[in-house]
Amino acid sequence: MSILLELLSAEMSKPLAFGSFAEAWFQYLATVLWLALMVYAFVKHKSLNETRLTHTLFILGWFILGFELYKQVVFTFEAKSYQWYAFPFQFCSVPMYVMIVQRYTHGRLKTALWTFLQTYGLFSGAAVMFYPVSVYTSMIGINIQTMVHHGGLAYAGLLILLNHKISFKAYLDASIVLTGVTILAVLMNTVFNLTGNLASFNMFFLNPRFDSHIPVISLFQDHVSSLSYTVIFILGFMLVGYLMFGLGSAWHKESVELTDSTL
Repeated sequence: MSILLELLSAEMSKPLAFGSFAEAWFQYLATVLWLALMVYAFVKHKSLNETRLTHTLFILGWFILGFELYKQVVFTFEAKSYQWYAFPFQFCSVPMYVMIVQRYTHGRLKTALWTFLQTYGLFSGAAVMFYPVSVYTSMIGINIQTMVHHGGLAYAGLLILLNHKISFKAYLDASIVLTGVTILAVLMNTVFNLTGNLASFNMFFLNPRFDSHIPVISLFQDHVSSLSYTVIFILGFMLVGYLMFGLGSAWHKESVELTDSTL
């Protein structure tokens, strides 16, 4: 086992997100492969029924979770102790759990979870794939894991966008899910702080002990209370989610118009 972990934690020069090919080749390769996967989804996966979509998301969720467990083991193995900053409940971590849980839900709840993946999950995955400034390390396996993870989130969101038309009511339900997991992250931060542990534990980057680096939203952190900052966080991501909802609506409207024009 030790030999396997050492192999998986083999090192490379830390990739840059942008720069010369020699410096950023890993990012360019990951982006090309991811875009090819997204094109494949457009070509091959535009007509999945509910059962196939459910099973596809379920399998993908476990696949991503498997890579996440690998990351947890490697980080712990390298540091000889658990690394709390890597605890898997960040904004980008939640969609992999949702992919698994949706398999056991029905009706309005399932629609809400799918909508969460199609809006918030798709955005979080695509944002990192296009702008992976802070996700790379010097370990080959972890760099592959982060690309698989975020690329998988975007792929799952795209599958739902292509195959499932969502309503504004579903978007609001997905925003309730967003609010719920955000509150849970805040509670986790609070409980961890009360233990007196000084380790870096910053779920959703909402722990007031640490500076936030979320684009735009972080500008408010030093000027408002922790509660107000959490509300701003939720509203900010609700705006992003609404934009993704609009993208899905535009896709289905265009698809209907193209279908009508061929009749």
